[in-house]
Amino acid sequence: MEKRLIARGLLAGAVAAVLAFVFARLFAEPVIGRAIAFEDGRTDVERAHGVHEHSVELFTRGVQANAGLGFGVLIFGVAMGALFAVLFCVVYGRAGGRAKSPAPRLLSVLLAAGAFGALYLVPFVKYPPNPPPVGRVDTIGMRTGWYLVMVLG
Repeated sequence: MEKRLIARGLLAGAVAAVLAFVFARLFAEPVIGRAIAFEDGRTDVERAHGVHEHSVELFTRGVQANAGLGFGVLIFGVAMGALFAVLFCVVYGRAGGRAKSPAPRLLSVLLAAGAFGALYLVPFVKYPPNPPPVGRVDTIGMRTGWYLVMVLG
């Protein structure tokens, strides 16, 4: 039974990844493209004023926006589906034999709500994604570290 549940979790994660990829391609990539165009314009102005920035692009923007996005989202979705299925199996195995145990669907909804709150909602409320002074590179590393501590804690 556990193998079937985990296989279903993998499938659900893959389906969610496909939907996330389509959403990202339709709605996120145009915004990212505009942001990159803005940064390129800013870099051109800085170069005109004598500021030199040396960076090598490991992957082209086309690879990042298509294959990289698809592969990354697929791996993440499948991994999250598998983790959720394993968590469900463990919790249902411990609570399944009790008289007041919740139904399997209710248990999965409660687990999903708890995971959403712990992994997204609480860190988002505590540490918003935008650093207060945009452009100060030193605060981004510190805020990323605190965000990671918050998620892991």
